[in-house]
Amino acid sequence: MKKFYLLLAALLLLPVLCSAQAKIYTKKVKLSDFPTKTTKIVLSGSDMLDGPLKEEIARRWRISPYEFCTLEEYDSLKKDDSYYFLRMVDVSGVSAFALSKEGLEVINLPYCTSGNPSGREMLYLPAFIDILQAYVMDSINSDMTGYIGLANYSKNLYKGANKKIYISRDDLAIPADPKWVEKEIRVLDEDDVDDVFLEEDEDSVVSYSVAPAPGTKKGKCYVFLLNASTHELYFYATHKVSSGKKSGLTSADMTIISALKKK
Repeated sequence: MKKFYLLLAALLLLPVLCSAQAKIYTKKVKLSDFPTKTTKIVLSGSDMLDGPLKEEIARRWRISPYEFCTLEEYDSLKKDDSYYFLRMVDVSGVSAFALSKEGLEVINLPYCTSGNPSGREMLYLPAFIDILQAYVMDSINSDMTGYIGLANYSKNLYKGANKKIYISRDDLAIPADPKWVEKEIRVLDEDDVDDVFLEEDEDSVVSYSVAPAPGTKKGKCYVFLLNASTHELYFYATHKVSSGKKSGLTSADMTIISALKKK
């Protein structure tokens, strides 16, 4: 009988223990200190990136205290868990914004092709800073975002149902379908899509893609649809890059995007 009561007690306590363990180990809980911790923005040493980065961080960073630091300072502080660090890293032929703290990788946000930036990425830098901040705050509020990652934002595609979508030909892996025009999905030259982005019209959605450097083994491309004004991410997908095939939005991606347009 004594063993029975001990077993019963253990079974009754199990949900409590599991719940406590979940609270300790979820990404949401690990990130809960983010708003009160200083984020160190690690400068690359390149004036081409560091100048605009410092300017846009000063204009847009709103989710935590921040300070700029050099690569040398990062090396000396990177094991100090009292800081978060935002830096540029190369991952399989792609340069990405990496946000982390000792023992915790928050996000690697693909930004441009490693070693061969087109210059387009500087135009979209404000949007990527806003996307990164939205991801952090959403991860603090929901474990779903933290564990699914950026793909969780594709659920926002319905918000583009009544908006015009502008896709750069360079962001498409397939030929344009004339039927897309009926649903206000327009395929334009890259410069024209960038002009739409600069107009900051809330009723416009634009494409952006990141491809790995040529010759990268096991590389992936990353495709984004984002609101030109709010920078809210409406769609995100990753695809393996095949030799000889163009990277970008696939037939499957465009089927989903087209199907969710009301017209």
